[in-house]
Amino acid sequence: MNPIREYLQSGESLLWEGQPDPARYSRRGLLFAVPFGCAFTGFALFWVAFTFALTRGNSGGVPVALFPLFGVPFVLVGLYILVGRLFVAAHQARSTWYAVTDRRVLIVTGRRCALTELALTGIPAMQVDEQGDGFGSIAFGATAAMSFLPGLSGGPAYVGGTRYAPMVPAFQSIPHVRAVYDRVKGAQARNEGEREGPYGRDEPQSAWEPPRWPGRGRV
Repeated sequence: MNPIREYLQSGESLLWEGQPDPARYSRRGLLFAVPFGCAFTGFALFWVAFTFALTRGNSGGVPVALFPLFGVPFVLVGLYILVGRLFVAAHQARSTWYAVTDRRVLIVTGRRCALTELALTGIPAMQVDEQGDGFGSIAFGATAAMSFLPGLSGGPAYVGGTRYAPMVPAFQSIPHVRAVYDRVKGAQARNEGEREGPYGRDEPQSAWEPPRWPGRGRV
């Protein structure tokens, strides 16, 4: 069920709504996650097998026999990086909704429908990451890089989250990302025009001019 319309304010117009593509969102960062996950899981399995071989038939008691179990949590973490995170990320994508209105950018996530909202006039910058087929992501703020492990980072509502890449709200793995970006920029321009008024962004200028005196120019 799409909850976006429940968060619209009186008189607010919905310009665009969508969701992350589950398959594309879950595949983000595979070039890093697969080699790292294989190395991590392989080392954990080696630890379990090696310590089990050492302790097999050893009469050192219960503490020695528990050594192989120390590697089990690391095996589970490695399996999550390789396989489990794909299911977690796909579920996150299916429970996330994005929207652009004539006033705000909205992101609703999770079963509890947690809301992240940004006023169009308060967005400092936007960063667009577009792929060749038109899918991509929009970060609403300056960030150095997109997060590489969905499910271990800020989820589909945020990107960044490192020392050099602050976590900022984002639309991730959406189709026609350039068109969505243009929608946001267009809505921003309309909001700026309404806020500036007929005399521009500065204080309103008076339309009065001093009188002209013959032969003396302006007073």
